[in-house]
Amino acid sequence: MDCFDTPWTTDFPVGMIGIDLSRLRDVLSTKPVRFTVGAERAEFHLHEGLVSCLSAPLHALANRAPAAHLHDVDAAVFSCFAQFVYSGHYNPETIADNHEFVDDRMRTQRNMLLQHAQLWVFAQTYHVEPLKRAAHMQLTNELIISMMSPVTFFR
Repeated sequence: MDCFDTPWTTDFPVGMIGIDLSRLRDVLSTKPVRFTVGAERAEFHLHEGLVSCLSAPLHALANRAPAAHLHDVDAAVFSCFAQFVYSGHYNPETIADNHEFVDDRMRTQRNMLLQHAQLWVFAQTYHVEPLKRAAHMQLTNELIISMMSPVTFFR
């Protein structure tokens, strides 16, 4: 499905996540596909048109069975992918940030870095180029922030 009228950029200038507005209705009227993710088999339902626009491997996987099972993908990572599919952005889940304790802040920073890295690996594995670029940008930003933080990231 040809969904984009311009190449992906980091600021998503056209439609929802860069989709040509004239194609948006067609994309959103496609049937939902079900993904079960991780050992806990968390369920996600995404419009087939959006999945096919972003990832040929995920689209092929979703069309082989009533539900595509991604046993090696963490549910939090797939949740970020689902957020990205619909908004062009994602917000990784993190542990509670407690500024009172240094170890908790360091754990939060490590968790953020790990989730951005896991999302980059997911995007690389399933050929989701716009997400790969976004995760790389977020990972870079988090590394810069962690290095500038008064709390040393690496001990």
